[in-house]
Amino acid sequence: MTLLTILFLAALVLVAVLVGAKSGRKKAKSPFGRAASMKLEPITRSAPNQAQHEHIPDVPAADDPISPLSVFQSKPPLTQREATCYWSLANHLNGHYIVLPQVAFSAFLRVEGGDSKSNYRRFATMRQKVADFLIVRPDFSIVALIELDDSTHANKKEADQQRDAAIKQAGIRVFRIPKVPHGDQVQRLCDVLLKLDQLKQS
Repeated sequence: MTLLTILFLAALVLVAVLVGAKSGRKKAKSPFGRAASMKLEPITRSAPNQAQHEHIPDVPAADDPISPLSVFQSKPPLTQREATCYWSLANHLNGHYIVLPQVAFSAFLRVEGGDSKSNYRRFATMRQKVADFLIVRPDFSIVALIELDDSTHANKKEADQQRDAAIKQAGIRVFRIPKVPHGDQVQRLCDVLLKLDQLKQS
């Protein structure tokens, strides 16, 4: 092999080494290829559809603000029918008894004898009832209870019987009148109450 040939082969080897070194430096700059040059974007999750998950109550919550349009209004404590009956009773019983209209049962009834839980449950069955007229003496001891029945009581016979049973159990007489009584009817009722009261006190 001539000297010229040896020099030529050495030059080829040197060129190959230089090209390989240059190629290695390029790869070192980007060891992951194209992926390394990609810009990473933050991963975001879409918010859930609030319309699907938001609960809208059917009725306003207890702490919802009250509209300023909602205002208290006064009304007569008695209907015209009840007022007519009241004055008829008051005029004929005047001097003997006091007529108290629309008295809650909780004002003149209580329950005793059982345990506290049983007493409360029994009392709860009557505490929201209202007597049409409570007849009392001047010392406010009770003489009788008068109920003014009308067409609204047609389908309440059983409920009325339960009311009457509770009142009678407490030792209170119950009188039911189907309509506003006339003067003579009230007078007879007054006479009956007086006679029964005298017999009780004798």
